[in-house]
Amino acid sequence: MPLGHCEGSGHLDLLFGLREGIAAEAPAHLQPTYLSLVKQARDVREAIATFGGHLHRNQVLGRQSTPAETAYIAKGNFPHLRASGVTPTARGVA
Repeated sequence: MPLGHCEGSGHLDLLFGLREGIAAEAPAHLQPTYLSLVKQARDVREAIATFGGHLHRNQVLGRQSTPAETAYIAKGNFPHLRASGVTPTARGVA
């Protein structure tokens, strides 16, 4: 799990590879869960590549958001929430 919290592309590539390997070896009844985690890792890696960080952290870290980042944040459609099934409003993210 700590790899998913990193913002470095090397860490995210490692996370993606590990999750793909685990999903490939998972029993059939667990495949949907593990494949959703592969998708989550891919989506996180894409967001980091696009914006350079986990944007939901910008405010607490004192980082200024660009207009594109603000639009992304406003949607509240963060990969870590989609995979867990938790809605942004349930987590207090608006």
